[in-house]
Amino acid sequence: MALPKQYRLKKRKDFDLVFKKGKAFRGSILFVKAVSNNLPYARFAPVVSLKVAKKAVDRNVLRRLLSSVSERYKDRLKGLDIVVMVTHPEALLHKKEVEKEYEGLLKNISK
Repeated sequence: MALPKQYRLKKRKDFDLVFKKGKAFRGSILFVKAVSNNLPYARFAPVVSLKVAKKAVDRNVLRRLLSSVSERYKDRLKGLDIVVMVTHPEALLHKKEVEKEYEGLLKNISK
C-alpha cells in the first residue's frame, strides 16, 4: 500500500529546505536527511537514482520498500520532513538489510 498523500514530500522548495538545513544520518546503504516542518505530521520522500538501479522496476521496488517502513514510523516522527536516499547499488540484493538500516536511522532521528 502506498504512503497516503498527506505524508509525502513533493514540492521542490521542500526538498531544497531539507537538503540545505536538514540533519544528516548515514548508513552503509542509505543516507537520510531530516528537518522540522512545523506540521502535526511527518512527510517522507524516498529517492532512488539511476546510478543505484538502472531499471525503473527496481527503483520502484526500493521506493515501495522505503515507503512501507515510513508508513510504520509516520506517527512517531511528527513534525519532520525526511528524505531517504539509497546510495549503494547492492540494495536490491539485500532488501531486509535496507529495511533494518532504515528503521535504525529513523529511530536515531526520533531521539
